[in-house]
Amino acid sequence: MKKFLPQLQNAFARKNTAQAKNVLALMTQRRVQIMRILAEGEENPVGS
Repeated sequence: MKKFLPQLQNAFARKNTAQAKNVLALMTQRRVQIMRILAEGEENPVGS
């Protein structure tokens, strides 16, 4: 079993590369959105 583990991990990694890239892209998009919201908040402070 142990000697098959690296092959198994490689196959798993290859299969999920596209999915991992999608998740990464979504996380990056979300981070950009949050940065924009924070930047807008600094430009327009609440209560002024």
